Amino acid sequence: MEIVCADEGKAKLTQSKYLSDMGVLPGAVQSGSIVLDRNKRIINMEPLNGHSPQSVSPMESRSQDGSWAARRAQVIQLASEFSHAWYNAGAVWTGAGRQPDTRETLWLCFGLLDGDASDVALANLLLADLEQTPHHSTRSPEEALATFDIFTTNHSVQMLVLYADKLTPGVRRKLEVWARDALGDYPGDRQSDYQFHGANDNMPAKATMGLILGGEYFGDAAAVEHGLWNLRQLRDLLTRRGLLSEYTSPTYTPLSIINLTEVAEHARHPEARELAARCVERIWADALGHYHAPTGMMGGPYARAYAADSAGHLNAMGILLWGVFGDEVFPHPTEELRRAPVRLLHHYSTPSQVSLLAWLTSVAVTPPPALIGWMRQRKYPFHLCASAERGGDGAGEVLTTHYQEAEFAIGTAEGEIWTALQSEAFFLQYAIRQPVEGVEDRRTVFARYLINDQEPLDDQHLLKPHGCIHTVQSGRTVLALARPVLELEGQPISALKFSVILTTHFGPVGSVELRDGHVFIQDGPVFLALRPLNMTDWGRQDAVRMEPVEHYQVLSLYNYEGEQRAFTGKELGRTLNGFVAVVGLAREESYEEFCRRIIAAELLDYWHLGMRTTRYRLGDLTLGLSYAVEADRVRYATINAHPVERPIWKADGLPADRLPFLGGKPATNSLELPYEHLRVVWDPAAPWQIASQGSRKTNL
Repeated sequence: MEIVCADEGKAKLTQSKYLSDMGVLPGAVQSGSIVLDRNKRIINMEPLNGHSPQSVSPMESRSQDGSWAARRAQVIQLASEFSHAWYNAGAVWTGAGRQPDTRETLWLCFGLLDGDASDVALANLLLADLEQTPHHSTRSPEEALATFDIFTTNHSVQMLVLYADKLTPGVRRKLEVWARDALGDYPGDRQSDYQFHGANDNMPAKATMGLILGGEYFGDAAAVEHGLWNLRQLRDLLTRRGLLSEYTSPTYTPLSIINLTEVAEHARHPEARELAARCVERIWADALGHYHAPTGMMGGPYARAYAADSAGHLNAMGILLWGVFGDEVFPHPTEELRRAPVRLLHHYSTPSQVSLLAWLTSVAVTPPPALIGWMRQRKYPFHLCASAERGGDGAGEVLTTHYQEAEFAIGTAEGEIWTALQSEAFFLQYAIRQPVEGVEDRRTVFARYLINDQEPLDDQHLLKPHGCIHTVQSGRTVLALARPVLELEGQPISALKFSVILTTHFGPVGSVELRDGHVFIQDGPVFLALRPLNMTDWGRQDAVRMEPVEHYQVLSLYNYEGEQRAFTGKELGRTLNGFVAVVGLAREESYEEFCRRIIAAELLDYWHLGMRTTRYRLGDLTLGLSYAVEADRVRYATINAHPVERPIWKADGLPADRLPFLGGKPATNSLELPYEHLRVVWDPAAPWQIASQGSRKTNL
């Protein structure tokens, strides 16, 4: 290949001399049509414009074995059958209920474009008629005018990369217009909130994919460089923490896996491929570390959980795990979505869930073999403890603890400020029959601080919590303390309650009894004891109430129940609640022996000068937690008088130094901030400041 200098008056140079003059290191300096200098900066990059090996169909280029391909084929068939039933020959919606929106239609087309000629033709018709609408309600006039959407824009990039050769020229030009929005900054994937800075990591994962693959598609070197900065920022996060900030989320962890896997598989830039692959390996370590094979699902705690996640029903992580491991994972999505009506909780409607399934399986995500072997060879009991972090006004460290035995898995999060949003800081799953052969054979248990008439209902997408929760966990035993959020000050309140919720979609809990201040549950091979702790009494009918609500058994620990009233911030700040949870097993002791052992435990729980101190002793185990309740700051958390260990990553069978970024000398991102401003289109008036930009020098 011959390269011409920008100065037309200079003679032509051979490629080798040109690269030498530009400071490009000899050997391995090119990837496809990208040329890098000795600092790994892009100095030349040819656009793809739909004519690239990147456009090979995933069914032709992916899947290291036939297992994923076989399950992908099931999804393609499902998407085809449903789509041709929902749309007529002119791609007009004739199905029942709400027509899929822009995002969902794009998802569906990821399935159709891998189908036969009629499926591809329908996909092109749908895409040709598709109007660009945001996936959520707009929050500012500027956002209402924008054509960028974090989902649809980046799905357009992904579709061009995977299927450009299957799109009609008109559809391809249309998606290229949509995809170009990814390269912008206000809005666009270079907008300042799409960073890995302690919140919704799936969003910067999408943005990183859009910047790198979109930048390479259109020949925008600056966009690719920004995407690389994002990946290095993620590397920094996974150097100081064991997990993403959006850790172990049944809905959102898969989105980060998919978008970063796309970069690892399709980027031409070698650093992008390598960094993305190593980041994906770390996220898979989280998912497989929390995967409990005997119950066929990923356990908690969950950074973000919706109703379907908390119930262990149809969710995105279950779909990915099913794609990898097949029918040992429950539920089986293609089987469940063929039921009429669908019996499991899922996101939105059946068309929406089928569409999501079509997109999620368009990427043949394969965990590293070493991680699969680690999961397969797991011995019980199994322990995993890892750190995460939260950004924003409540920034801080989160400690996650996860414990498994053959019958159950239980997990907690400490320092998780999103317990007032959608985090599952206490989560238990267990077998009610063994072996577990379907979702019918397991049960999930979770806890939410609720207000007024809130209760779990199947038609709720999210049961919003209103509490701050602190936990200490040692194996089977959990101490959980809670108070309502101070933001409830002045609001009309008729009830304040900390609720422990057991799912009963496929049958009632075996037996429940209240004995000596404890709630005891006997359910198949598992016993569960719940001991209510000091509950501030602002007036109530019952301190403890166990009642069935639709497909749930709900244990509520009341702080208040009565006529509507307003609470002051000080009152809310000294409203105490909490419980101790202990799991027992029928193979080890009788139910009566379990009850006697738990009743014999000792408890110290008091509040003084704004601080709550709680200690719980059960046999040789003592858990302790002392914290300023209103300020929500922990003084100490102990297990057997020793401070709770706070490792970056500690898991049986997988030492930290065997994971990317946790062994050897750490590499760091540059001090450069790749933003000219920090405005966000959804809140243009939000204040911001850049005091110093740092330098471009980086330790790669």
